[in-house]
Amino acid sequence: MDKTPSGKSLLSLILFTVIISFACSYLAWAYLLDEAREYHFKGDKLQSEGKLDAAVKYYQKAIGIDKNYLAAYNGLAICYEKKGLISRAERWYLKALKVDPHYAPAHYNLGLFYEKYGKIGKAIYHWKARARLGHPAEPAGIKARAKLKKYAPEELQEIDARNLARRIMGQKEKDALDKILGRNKYRTSEEKIQDYYLGGMQHYQEGDYQGAQEYFYKMIEALPLSKPIEK
Repeated sequence: MDKTPSGKSLLSLILFTVIISFACSYLAWAYLLDEAREYHFKGDKLQSEGKLDAAVKYYQKAIGIDKNYLAAYNGLAICYEKKGLISRAERWYLKALKVDPHYAPAHYNLGLFYEKYGKIGKAIYHWKARARLGHPAEPAGIKARAKLKKYAPEELQEIDARNLARRIMGQKEKDALDKILGRNKYRTSEEKIQDYYLGGMQHYQEGDYQGAQEYFYKMIEALPLSKPIEK
């Protein structure tokens, strides 16, 4: 009796082998990621205790497992900064941003780093990036905005003007304005909304960000379907 496996049986066996191999690889990788997290947490603990050399070793172990472990990059940079190894600290902060240009903690920390060493222009650049990232109510975001208000208030006004413009356009995309403008009883509101929008954009294009903010606030407040804004 011929017991050579049929083509269908052979295909099933190959598929089963591939699935098992993939599952094993996934489990092994998941285990390594857990190990990297443990190294990172140990590094944070040791850093908080002032044991910087030991913390550095654990952060390096975490990065050795996961080359994209941004929190470990950030922790390593903080350790080097505390140890007075300035060039190393800067290099690792920048490495984190090379992996992810939108990594907020590195932007905020670099802002503080450059402020400490008198490079205010670079500090403003990173605080501006931090202010654009995450929720504005986050503690680090609030602190970044405070730094901008101190060193470059015009940059903060630009960010606020842009954010307000995005909010306005977002409401348009949701057809809020279409619903308003389609009703005759909102004719007066429509004229005000258009005037405020055009006035805000004119001020924005002229670089008068504070004036643009005032017009954008008035425009949003004129929308019958919008909620009041807390200034």
